[in-house]
Amino acid sequence: MIKFNELQMKNRLKSDIREYDGNFRIRKRRLGNNEVVMMKLQDEQENLDKEVKLIENELEKLDEEIKAAEGEQLKDIELKIEEKEKAKTEKNEKLKEIADKISALINGNDNTTINSIRERTGSVLRELRSHLGPVSYFHIFPYMHESVFSHNLKK
Repeated sequence: MIKFNELQMKNRLKSDIREYDGNFRIRKRRLGNNEVVMMKLQDEQENLDKEVKLIENELEKLDEEIKAAEGEQLKDIELKIEEKEKAKTEKNEKLKEIADKISALINGNDNTTINSIRERTGSVLRELRSHLGPVSYFHIFPYMHESVFSHNLKK
């Protein structure tokens, strides 16, 4: 069975019900890239939530097995519990990363890409400076503003 979100992502359409002069009309518009990414991240978040719940249920079952098991079996069960707890923490970390990405998309800023671009341009400019010497960067890149260079050369 296909989820409604999957249909929306496939067609990249979003229906908005609007009221015009007392009448209701459905307006369809294309989803933006951020909306599609957010929907995919939310689906992944739901899947990870389900996996975490399954792992928690397995942990509860293993705890019950520990109470019923004897000495030799305890070690095997404790190892299983450690593995499940590690898997649970990994899934929770992924959930946190997804939540951070969603909040970054909602707030409209993704500093990771901006910072990586600044670092790459800074390293290229430093390399140019080492090869060219006292030549002004403004002569090499006349279309760029000096503030771009001043930020990258301070490092």
